[in-house]
Amino acid sequence: IDRRAGAIQDLSARFDQQKFTALLKKPLVSAGRVRMKGGAVRWDTESPEAAVLHSDGREIRMYYPRQRVVEVYPIDRRLTDLAASPLPRLAALREHFTIDPADAREVDPAEAASAKAGARIALRLTPTDDYLKEHVDHVLVLLDADAACVRQVEVHDADGDRTVIRF
Repeated sequence: IDRRAGAIQDLSARFDQQKFTALLKKPLVSAGRVRMKGGAVRWDTESPEAAVLHSDGREIRMYYPRQRVVEVYPIDRRLTDLAASPLPRLAALREHFTIDPADAREVDPAEAASAKAGARIALRLTPTDDYLKEHVDHVLVLLDADAACVRQVEVHDADGDRTVIRF
């Protein structure tokens, strides 16, 4: 899967994101399109409000059209190999996380029950890097082995919040 994912030069996908936080009864929901070409990635959030996130692996630029504001955030040099692509390579993941099998039902019960369940691989990534541990408790990933792409990512923050992104 890693070898085939490394051969992907560009991709485009729709995404739905839910952010669960103890401060709100309902999750924050957003949707849009993500595009990748080479080491650059662009997330166009369409709802509930337009926003654009662009990253080249060195910095993240957030553009909010309604406010006409651009925010620029440098990417910590320790995480450049993870942020350089939306499809991080296995070697980069192993440098920052332990990788263990997960139960696909834990990641997405509906996906695990589908006819393609045999082509899905669930993984649990636990940070080994102290900097990451400050922000991330663990990440659950559901891979489509046939397409060598991620179907879902669920990030459990160190503060108890959870973000689910489905592609």
